[in-house]
Amino acid sequence: MKTGYQNSRFAHLGHDQATLPIKTCLLKNFRKKAISIGRVNTDAPLNDEAYNIIVDDVFDGNEMLFDRDGKFEDITIGKMINWPKYSVQFVRF
Repeated sequence: MKTGYQNSRFAHLGHDQATLPIKTCLLKNFRKKAISIGRVNTDAPLNDEAYNIIVDDVFDGNEMLFDRDGKFEDITIGKMINWPKYSVQFVRF
C-alpha cells in the first residue's frame, strides 16, 4: 500500500525519518499554502503517514492542527506536532 511517504520529495532516495538529508521543512495546508516552518524530530518513532515536527515558526495561526483539536495559534514555538508527509516540503537555507 502506498502512503504519503511515497509521494514525498525524498521517497525515491529511500530515506526514513532519522536519515533525511534535510530536516528543515515547510508545513503546508491542503491548499498548498505554507503555514509553518519546522524541523523533523528524528528522535520520534517512525510513522508511515506523518512526520513528527518541531515547530519553529507559524505563518497562519488560524490553520487547524492535523492530529488533534486546536489551531496553530494554540501551540507554542518548540512544540512537537505530527503533520502528514504529503504536506511537508523540505527546504535548504
